[in-house]
Amino acid sequence: MQKTKLVGLAIASVAALSLPMMAVAEHHGGKHHGKHDGKMGEKFAEHLAMLDENGDGDITQEEVSAHKAAKFAIIDADGDGAVTMAELDAHHDAKRAQKMAERKAARFTAMDADGNGTLSAEEFDAGHSNKGFGRLDADEDGILTTEEIEAGKAKMKDRKRKWKFRHSE
Repeated sequence: MQKTKLVGLAIASVAALSLPMMAVAEHHGGKHHGKHDGKMGEKFAEHLAMLDENGDGDITQEEVSAHKAAKFAIIDADGDGAVTMAELDAHHDAKRAQKMAERKAARFTAMDADGNGTLSAEEFDAGHSNKGFGRLDADEDGILTTEEIEAGKAKMKDRKRKWKFRHSE
């Protein structure tokens, strides 16, 4: 019973991740029409290209089914035809770790101005902006007081609350 629920959860997770992309792809005949710009647009286009196995610009139900089956097989680490919560957690943890490693590598490369694979003190300092300090130092005296830090925390909390409100509608 528990194993059946976990398999259902895994299938539902894979389907939930795929359905929005499939719906947009179906709406646009499987083609990317530039409605999504920037980094998200690139990721969306990459995902559509991944689904379009034969590269014809159209995404068929068979291609989507094959993609979901392949994804399930990757998550099913022991290959027993069922995904456990531990396998799902391990898969998600590995994906998060991979993304974090990619971000850290990109950040390091951006900071490594001379490209020698190491960061000098100057590169390290230049790579860490002092904008945050400047924003918190309300009286611009070069010292952050407890009051300035608390005011900064309150501002961030308010900004986060407003963001959540805007994105919950």
